[in-house]
Amino acid sequence: MNRLSINPEHQNPWEKATFTGEVSKFRIAYESGELPVSLPKISVITPCFRSGHTLERTIRSVLLQGYPNLEFILMDGGSDDESIDVIKYYQDVFNYWCSHPDEGQSDAINKGFSRASGDLLTWLNGDDIYFKDALWHIAEGYIESQRGDIILGLSWLVDVNFNFIHEQQYQEVGPEAFKDYRKNYIIQPGCFFSKQAWLKYGPVDITLHYAMDFDLFMRMSQGYPIHIIRKHIAFSVFHEDCKTMKDRVKSIFETAVLQVQFGAPDIAKRELAVIADEHKFLEQAFHAKKDRKRILFAITEFNVGGAQTFVIRLMREIVKQHDVYLFILDPSNVSEKITSQIPAEVSNISTLNIRDPSSFAQILKLLKIDLVHSNLYHVEAFLADCYSREGIQIPWVLCDHGDYKFVENAGIATGGDLARILNYPNAIIITADSERQTFERYVPGISQKIEKITLCVDKPDTVGSDIKRLAIRKNLGINQEDMVVLCSARGIEEKGWAEAILVVSEILTQLKEQNSKKSMHLLCLGDSEYLRSLRYQVEQTEARTNIHFLGFQSDVSSYLTAADVGLILTVYPAETLNLSAIEMMAFGKPVVATRWGALQETLADPITNEIGGCFVNINKDTGRADIVEAIDALMNYFSSPNYILADGRAALLAFQKFSVEKVISQYSELIQRFT
Repeated sequence: MNRLSINPEHQNPWEKATFTGEVSKFRIAYESGELPVSLPKISVITPCFRSGHTLERTIRSVLLQGYPNLEFILMDGGSDDESIDVIKYYQDVFNYWCSHPDEGQSDAINKGFSRASGDLLTWLNGDDIYFKDALWHIAEGYIESQRGDIILGLSWLVDVNFNFIHEQQYQEVGPEAFKDYRKNYIIQPGCFFSKQAWLKYGPVDITLHYAMDFDLFMRMSQGYPIHIIRKHIAFSVFHEDCKTMKDRVKSIFETAVLQVQFGAPDIAKRELAVIADEHKFLEQAFHAKKDRKRILFAITEFNVGGAQTFVIRLMREIVKQHDVYLFILDPSNVSEKITSQIPAEVSNISTLNIRDPSSFAQILKLLKIDLVHSNLYHVEAFLADCYSREGIQIPWVLCDHGDYKFVENAGIATGGDLARILNYPNAIIITADSERQTFERYVPGISQKIEKITLCVDKPDTVGSDIKRLAIRKNLGINQEDMVVLCSARGIEEKGWAEAILVVSEILTQLKEQNSKKSMHLLCLGDSEYLRSLRYQVEQTEARTNIHFLGFQSDVSSYLTAADVGLILTVYPAETLNLSAIEMMAFGKPVVATRWGALQETLADPITNEIGGCFVNINKDTGRADIVEAIDALMNYFSSPNYILADGRAALLAFQKFSVEKVISQYSELIQRFT
């Protein structure tokens, strides 16, 4: 049992991750004797070759599952490193193992499955590992799906130090979705299939060395539906020696050939173009203009959000004077609505195969990058690892939007994790004064690195605004004398959408009881499954004619002209400066906002300290915006239009600190200082 002991203080990232996963209710029921069904037999095949430096953690992650109906088979390809010592140390726990030359990974997988007798089969490479209770979660999914033939769980791509790269969410699965395998690929160690499915669609094609899992899953999915379980199952480890990294061109080509065979030649053509893109970027690297600096913007993902909007606006101005590159750590997690706004002059290098510190350092060198700018925690954890392991000396400016406070509060990272990252940047940009104390808590004395540079918003073009106002209101069936409230934010619950709808619905009820000739309307600008569910609920009520769901809008200016007041009832943990509030202020619209994040700093004029709106407290019982206070604030504006004018003027004054000219001037000074 010493080999399987668990030390809760163990500092290896993989053990911390494995031992702190979600406990299976299935396991609890089994151990208490209350499980009414028998456990399926699960066969795990581990093909390996010269995996001595990672093999033990793979083996331990299987054994520490504590799954009683396990068949564990290891097929080594004749390793001449420390693999054999590891295998022999654990040899009594394998149902079968061998070590002799084979025809590659596919051959080893086939030979392993030929000996397997489980109800469910999978393979776990000698550098991948399972989350805690992964096999129990899979067994539960198998039973719940009435013994489904393909069970797919969530998995993470990580680097060798377990820095997060990507989590595949599986929004689309099946043969049509899998044709676009770059977007809808399966992270292999999280996929389990029945013996029946293997006998029908196996074996793995031994002529394939990189895309054999794509080929197998593509064929299986044509015959069997996929049952997805929303549990974390496995870590797939990317490193510079793994096949898909080492032989990238061969891997892409092999996948493209299969895509043609499966009826997707256009997708195959696009995949092959990725190789051409790499050569294009390298060609650019040798033609650098001496009078222009080369700035790389690095960000975790590029979905709808304030950080992404800030980066776009910053790049749009910086690219006028310098060469700008964009690196998205998770290129599968992007929104075309946002990426379509990236200036054409910006080179998006996210199609390059940058998965590990060595590759990243090489790209920085080839592109002759002068300065790295980063946004969001996960990419910054990746950068810190790159700077540490590869000794990168290029100046790095880290920009925070409240993300560090969020990842610590959410348990994604510890204060120690964040302090480690903060050792490497040359400067840390905060957007609000309130964030200084956050960083001081992580690294005492770090203030000397901190620069305050606010978010930036263009001064709006108000030409024809009256015409736009009339047109928008007419199109939405809003009378010109009615009051219009605007709510624009990311489509997540914490942004206060439900509270905003409740507030306006309550006001509409009051106005109806008062037989008021004047009414109120709410414009909701944002899109998500959550918002669509709210829309369905509103459509069942009398408020449906006054609450307008307008979806995502890349240009909100027309709707801002039509609005009278902004409403921001956010309790989002990472909230600092609120971009939507700033946009409303730019148009002279007062904002009703929660006392949250740096919203008080946002709405205040730094000279007069006048507030461009009013604040709503957080209800101690609900942890959400106080509904009564929000109703009173809006009704105050509704009853007294002069208050809208007065607070609107204060909002315009407070907006001046967010002008593009001021922010870009500050940022240009930063670039000059560090390059």
